[in-house]
Amino acid sequence: SKATVSVLYWDALGMNFDHGRTDQEVAMEVVMDSCGMRSVMAGVGGYVMGAAFSVFGMMLGGSQMDNVGVKEFWRRAGKNAVRMGKGFAVFGFFFSGFEAVLEKRRGKHDWKNAGFAGGSIGAVQGYRFGGSATALVGAGAGAGFCALIDWIMDS
Repeated sequence: SKATVSVLYWDALGMNFDHGRTDQEVAMEVVMDSCGMRSVMAGVGGYVMGAAFSVFGMMLGGSQMDNVGVKEFWRRAGKNAVRMGKGFAVFGFFFSGFEAVLEKRRGKHDWKNAGFAGGSIGAVQGYRFGGSATALVGAGAGAGFCALIDWIMDS
């Protein structure tokens, strides 16, 4: 029957099929656990977070905006929010995707996945902004920061 075929399909994917869930619930779990979906969600969340940090930072940095009207402030804040949002989105997208691929490939969820992904993305960002010397600094900083955060979150 159709239900038996879908149970066999999900079992073949390595899913622990719970007979209390519908096929749609199992399919949603598979989609949400995919590396691509994790990347997209991290990219969108990164964009929103970067834009919010940017606007918040501009509100706190009043000295550079003293003689600017409200309309000009929001024009500048919007430009800065888009720029910073894109940066956070790119980092979140690639970091999350790389970490998810490592996690699935290694079959483990530990701080090493985050450290390796953070180091790789940090190296690429460092190289983009200053060459090979800053790539090494970026790799070390990215790996250390991401591994530390993952270790703290898992503790």
